Amino acid sequence: QALALLAQARSLAEQNEDRRGLADTEWNLALAAIREPNANLASYHGEQALATARQLGHLQFVARCLNLLAYVYAQLGRWETVGLYAAEASQIYAAAGDRVLEADSQRVFGWSQAYCGQPRQSLVTLQTTLRFSEQIENIWGQAECASRLAHTWRELGHYGTAISFARQGVKQTR
Repeated sequence: QALALLAQARSLAEQNEDRRGLADTEWNLALAAIREPNANLASYHGEQALATARQLGHLQFVARCLNLLAYVYAQLGRWETVGLYAAEASQIYAAAGDRVLEADSQRVFGWSQAYCGQPRQSLVTLQTTLRFSEQIENIWGQAECASRLAHTWRELGHYGTAISFARQGVKQTR
């Protein structure tokens, strides 16, 4: 039902030539689709939102679209695209001074590095992001970093360290 309402909102935005409203609606359609889960539909709507946000020159909205799309493409296993989008989002958030969303995007970038055959770079990225998450007391960010670090350490064959980070992530999510 939410998708039907959002489709109506998109039609109204198109009829009224409301580009910002159209971009917002496309972003919300992408968010709704990823929760279905339908990553292909989410990527379609997310890309529509991103294109419109870029046309409008609204950098914060561009970053929000890039961040969402990084998560969408992670579901689709398109790790190079995840890395590109997460890195760009992180740069925009850094320039805007939004350290929390910068760290979120940086964490996704680190995640993509592990899947793109760069586990050592992934460790550096994720450890830096973990330290920042600890500084600002972002428990969810810490848990996500710990989980990703556990995966990366496991890939490198350091099972004890992987287990330690996995426990840390589980503890923080509880």
